[in-house]
Amino acid sequence: MPHKITFDDPLVKFKMNSVRFPKICPVCGKKATTVVRMSFVPGRKRALTAFWDPMYMGTRMRKQLMPDAHPRTLIVPVCEDHRYSSDDYCRARTLCITGGFIFSIIAWFAFLNIVNPLTHGQPGPTWAYLILAGFAVVLGTAWVTFRPREVERVIKIIGFDAALEDAVVEFKNKEYQEAFLRENPHSQLISWIVKG
Repeated sequence: MPHKITFDDPLVKFKMNSVRFPKICPVCGKKATTVVRMSFVPGRKRALTAFWDPMYMGTRMRKQLMPDAHPRTLIVPVCEDHRYSSDDYCRARTLCITGGFIFSIIAWFAFLNIVNPLTHGQPGPTWAYLILAGFAVVLGTAWVTFRPREVERVIKIIGFDAALEDAVVEFKNKEYQEAFLRENPHSQLISWIVKG
């Protein structure tokens, strides 16, 4: 059921087909030297990795068997420090999933090796405590890896209109938001949206 959501900070609504981002990095404000692509499909949840996405077919097979859901891409200029590659993130996430799975199995056996001696009033083996500490490190690494990237945290996509022509975005960096509004005079500030 559609409902109205109000925001404390104003959001920016702009036309997707004529948007131009300022030539400065949205994260740090330095001069932009490269670009990143923020790709998304309106109305569809994002998969954790591209390989888990049923629509993903690799770079050589772009022809999709499922119907097209109007993917959109924002090309955002960034500095060299905040540039990222989707392939690197997919690799890191895949390694975290694999390492987390393997470490969780080993950590379960380590936990059992700690609990058994403790029930008899003896301390558990040192190697089991080290494995549990390693598992905690893997979980922390996975948390860092699966967070939104810095650019995605600064430019947060809130939603789209029904025709998928306008996007509503929240900018965390207010100086960047002002530069964006100067660069795109057709964009407007809004304080509420209707979410359905």
